[in-house]
Amino acid sequence: MQVRVRVRVDRPATAERVNEWRHGAGWRRRAVGWSAGAAVLCLALLAPVPALAQLGTSDPAFWVRLPDGALVPHDHPLALAAGKRPRPALQDSARPTTPQPGHGAGKVLTPADPGFWVRLPDGGIVPYNHPAAGSTPAAPPAAQAPASPAPPSTVGLQPSDPGFWVTLPDGGIVPYNHPAAAAVQAPAPRAPSGGSTSPSASRPPPQQAPAPAPRPAPAPAPAPRPAPAPAPDPAPEATASTSGTTLKVLDWNIQHGVGTDGRYDLDRIATWIVRSGANVVSLNEVEKFTGWGNEDQPARFASLLRSKSGRTWYHHFAQREGGGHGQGNLLLSIFPIESTGEHQLSYARSAARITILVNGTRVNVFSTHLDPDSSARRATQMRELTAWARTYPEQRIIAGDFNAWPGAGEISNMTSSYDDTWAMARAAGTATAFAGNEAGNTRKSRIDYVFCSKGASQLRLGGVRVFDTRDSRGHMPSDHRPVLATFSVR
Repeated sequence: MQVRVRVRVDRPATAERVNEWRHGAGWRRRAVGWSAGAAVLCLALLAPVPALAQLGTSDPAFWVRLPDGALVPHDHPLALAAGKRPRPALQDSARPTTPQPGHGAGKVLTPADPGFWVRLPDGGIVPYNHPAAGSTPAAPPAAQAPASPAPPSTVGLQPSDPGFWVTLPDGGIVPYNHPAAAAVQAPAPRAPSGGSTSPSASRPPPQQAPAPAPRPAPAPAPAPRPAPAPAPDPAPEATASTSGTTLKVLDWNIQHGVGTDGRYDLDRIATWIVRSGANVVSLNEVEKFTGWGNEDQPARFASLLRSKSGRTWYHHFAQREGGGHGQGNLLLSIFPIESTGEHQLSYARSAARITILVNGTRVNVFSTHLDPDSSARRATQMRELTAWARTYPEQRIIAGDFNAWPGAGEISNMTSSYDDTWAMARAAGTATAFAGNEAGNTRKSRIDYVFCSKGASQLRLGGVRVFDTRDSRGHMPSDHRPVLATFSVR
């Protein structure tokens, strides 16, 4: 049976296609994208044409140009997949005539012979009789590629034999004796001699498209980080309760955190507290979530003092009307607080209490802020305050803004059972203020006090100081000045 086939060449070989063949990829990459030609390949192999089975490489029809411009042997699977007999790819004048090293004119080399595989100047490996091997006569003689001896079971295979065509890992198809096939494991075994081989059995197995790599599961979105819980007050330190014998109590009306310059600033107040050296602090007009700063000032002061002093500060706040939010009195201490309390006074005032242990001695410290307008109200509040304080054992210290100067009649409700520490220190020569304030005024007069109970036999007063908190412009963090009393605890 004779079949006449005509193939239309749509485009010439490009430099890109030639480069693919020069790098030995022409035998492999022709298989990519030919899924539609797989069915045609079956028909072509079912109807072999004996007339071309014995073509030599010098015959005009041996080399076939595929529709995409690549050159392959006439019996390459991709040539058969075209489904028709292509016409000769080269004219006589275009055939290579440059003698190849290692063989004489007219000698037919086998893949095992030196000189069969030729390495081109750009590194590609092709057979010595491939058109690309002689298309550049000016190139230097090609070095021989290392011959890969074929296994005994495959020596002398023909293109129609099973195992002749080897499928590479990337899907390319090359002869079993191509150098690129050496990297592949043993080719398919040769069919037993004398056995009949059907056309379908002689074909290389159909190329399966490599299974796509499984797409990695998307990493789960990180869970939103929970908001940190507010840190509780630190547990009392075992050594803090008995360390030191000095107790320094400071009282300061902070005017809601607003200075004489009209600026709200708790930080500068905390700076002065740390600078004073106090270890117990009584603050008046402290706000908790009010229009003055709209923040938790008690907690803020504890945090500021901790960051500025490097010490833990414990605190207790008593709102003046008994509520959770609003204005009140705040006690802070570097000594762990054993117990706390608060007491409501008449006319919407209050007092706060803490019990601390200093040098093995329990000390009850109170903080209050009395009525600013009425001496009668203040007198009532003082009587209520001292009566409540008597329910706690010595040693007792009461600090605060009493809104009464030392000569006021109502102040006797305090001095009858408590000592005015500034007056005691002044008499002892240990009271300190600053130039222009020898009287120790804490505002326009001396209305802020640290009182010590007359029965506090284990507290010995060392000195009292009123601080000048003016900055370079004459502004103070509050309209009051802080007063500090220092005790040694026996």
